[in-house]
Amino acid sequence: MTSLTMRQKLLLKLGIAAVAVAVFGLLFVRSVKQTAAEPYVLNQAALTGWRLSLEPPDERSLAILSLRPPVDSVRGLFQEIFRRTMQSLRALDPPLVPLVLLTEYNSALRRVFSGSELLDQAERLGLGAAGFTPVCLAVRREQRDGQPRELFYILFDAPEFSRFRDELARLLVERAGERGTFDPLALAPVMPIAATDPDFASWLPFQASREGDCRAPITVQ
Repeated sequence: MTSLTMRQKLLLKLGIAAVAVAVFGLLFVRSVKQTAAEPYVLNQAALTGWRLSLEPPDERSLAILSLRPPVDSVRGLFQEIFRRTMQSLRALDPPLVPLVLLTEYNSALRRVFSGSELLDQAERLGLGAAGFTPVCLAVRREQRDGQPRELFYILFDAPEFSRFRDELARLLVERAGERGTFDPLALAPVMPIAATDPDFASWLPFQASREGDCRAPITVQ
């Protein structure tokens, strides 16, 4: 009888311990989700002083034409992403908003536009002075070779971005008689900030989803 009572006490203790572990796990997961959803802070300096940048059309370039903020302006955001996720992450250096990807240029635009013409079009539409409005800090996830990978980026509200790419599509039809493989809607106004591997080019282009990708709002200070 004594042996049975001791066994019952042991089972009771194990049961209490299991419940405690489960409750702790639920609270931990809830805390992580709440932390991830808290607003990220972006310094006002990250949204000023942008410049148009024309890159050499070689394989080392992510985009042939981009908008670049001051180099150190998003470093704090990268560090905040790392602090919250505690993952090994790579930063896109230098930070930029791609306007025309190198792959788009080589496959569809190169035969019609020189790099300087793309730059002229962007300047004519005021992209160099445009103020992009951050919508959220967003995340995309996928599997590659059976391993999970993630991309963290800022999604912007930027009508000038859409007008520029629509104008390129219009001119392409006007000059070449066809749009070819260039899709102005294929690329969204995004600034990649961090990824779990250095291959940022493999993520682009994509059409961002506010509902599916946005993780947390961004507060500008």
